[in-house]
Amino acid sequence: MVLADITGARPNCFLELGYALERGLPTMVMAQQGASLLFDVTTLSGLHWTNTGSAEDRRRACREHWKAIHNRPPLVPAEP
Repeated sequence: MVLADITGARPNCFLELGYALERGLPTMVMAQQGASLLFDVTTLSGLHWTNTGSAEDRRRACREHWKAIHNRPPLVPAEP
């Protein structure tokens, strides 16, 4: 499982995200709520996390998002 937090547009995170997507690894894209995202990742279904609320609420949101996406087909189709 790959957790890719793209808050702040760190180049190394995009490299790791691209590798995970190309390999078809189970991947969850994350960004801090309200973060400015680059145009080419705004279409990815991601978890928009926040520092507010209880730790249990934040864990629950993460688990619920993972349950919603973990069986989706790979975002980048494998070559034939």
